[in-house]
Amino acid sequence: MTSSNQIARSGLTVKWRLMLSTFIIIAAFFGLSAYLIYQIKVATDNTGALFNQDFANMEKVDGIDGLLTRADINILRMIAIGDPIQIPEWKKQNESSFVQIDDLVSSLAGRASGAPSNNDAEKLKSDYEKMRDGMRHQTAVIESGDIAGAATVNREEVKPFAERVFQTLHSMRELGKNQAGQRYKEQLASADFTRTMALATTLLIVGLSVIITLLTTRSIIGSIGGEPSMVADFTRNIAQGDLTKSITVSKGDENSVVFAVGVMQEQLRQTLQQIFNSSVQLSDAAEKLTTVTEVSASSMKRQNDELDMAATAVNEMTSAVEEVARNAEHTARSSGSATGAAEEGMALVRQTSIAVDNVGGDIAKTSNLLGDLAEQSRDIGKVLDVIRGLAEQTNLLALNAAIEAARAGEAGRGFAVVADEVRALAHRTQQSTTEIERLVTNVQNGTELAVDSMLSNTELVTKTLSIAEGANEALGRINSAVSEINDLNLVIASASQEQAHVAREVDRNLVNIRDLSAQSTQGAAHTMGASQELSRLATDLSAIVSRFRLS
Repeated sequence: MTSSNQIARSGLTVKWRLMLSTFIIIAAFFGLSAYLIYQIKVATDNTGALFNQDFANMEKVDGIDGLLTRADINILRMIAIGDPIQIPEWKKQNESSFVQIDDLVSSLAGRASGAPSNNDAEKLKSDYEKMRDGMRHQTAVIESGDIAGAATVNREEVKPFAERVFQTLHSMRELGKNQAGQRYKEQLASADFTRTMALATTLLIVGLSVIITLLTTRSIIGSIGGEPSMVADFTRNIAQGDLTKSITVSKGDENSVVFAVGVMQEQLRQTLQQIFNSSVQLSDAAEKLTTVTEVSASSMKRQNDELDMAATAVNEMTSAVEEVARNAEHTARSSGSATGAAEEGMALVRQTSIAVDNVGGDIAKTSNLLGDLAEQSRDIGKVLDVIRGLAEQTNLLALNAAIEAARAGEAGRGFAVVADEVRALAHRTQQSTTEIERLVTNVQNGTELAVDSMLSNTELVTKTLSIAEGANEALGRINSAVSEINDLNLVIASASQEQAHVAREVDRNLVNIRDLSAQSTQGAAHTMGASQELSRLATDLSAIVSRFRLS
């Protein structure tokens, strides 16, 4: 299984699993941070609202209280001191205070939230306006110099409303304190809730992080099939050539790295085992081919030696035939010298013609035998052609054997086929050699028959000489010449030239066969060298495979 197949089955690579788990954890912490920031913002907003709604209102209430007290003090100064110069100043201060109080009262009425505070603000505004009008009336009475009337105005128009205003201010102050305390408690409760939620969320994120880490680790370990150190040990054993240790995985881990390593180890072990078996077979085939090639080379050497002997014999036979031709020429010259004597003994020759006819018949037989000898010589040429074709095929097969030795394919089966063909051709070559020997024997037998026929002719000539004893002295003078003619010219002259030509042709063909046989021997030597090199390569291959422990 390839890594791409594993990735396709598992869906995500280890890198993306780690990145995804890290992203989830970071996103969770970002979410927690955002939640805490939001809660802090809410708390800040609540604090601002608490200040705006409670403490700011209380500050305004205290401001109204202080300004009213100052205005009341100024009126008391007007009554007690009665300085006409200071009264306008105090009046001006009171009017300024009234303006500020008007703004504060209006602000309280506008900011009030809830029914109780709103009612108090409205009540405060109503009572204040009446108190303000009374204090202005009282100031006007004081300015007129009627102190008693000012006291009456104060008692009737100012004091009743002043008591109600200060009571309302006190009520609003207490209400503000109560509301501030309540909001403070709510803020504490919100802070406690936020702290609890933050702690719970943190614990949840930590728990999720632990779970995601465990799941990611388990997923990675599952994808690997075990601890990385175990995978390293397996691959280290394979790298060191130890393929004997079995690699097992749990059910469901068929897509793991360990399972893929196990499959790789098993396939590698089977491949190396096949290579080892093939190298052994190749070595055996190479040794057999070497043996067969050595036998073929030895046979071809013997064949070459026998061809050398045959060529030498044929060469000697050619020399003998040439010697016979020279003798035939000498006989022809002798026949010329006997012509004159033959004319003188013509009468006696008629009596010997019958015997000469018999001699002619025997000579015809001899001629037939010599013709058979020539035919057999031609058969020798055919056999030599066969030998030449076999030698060419032997050369081609030797070349094929060299090519097969170079390729060294499929456990050397090609070498076995080539070796068989070489052995078959060598056998046929031996048969052809035997056929040549048989034909040569037939030639020798024919020659012996020719010799016997010549002996028979000699006897007939002797009879002819006995018949011709009564011939005149001229036949006696040609007796010697006629004997030489009968012994040499009639038997040898007709066949000597043809036999010499055939002998030279046979000698040339034997030389060609010897050269082809020498080439075949050289090719066999090359084939033997190639088979030895093939055997060495098979041994080297076995040595390489032996570095691995397969069982």
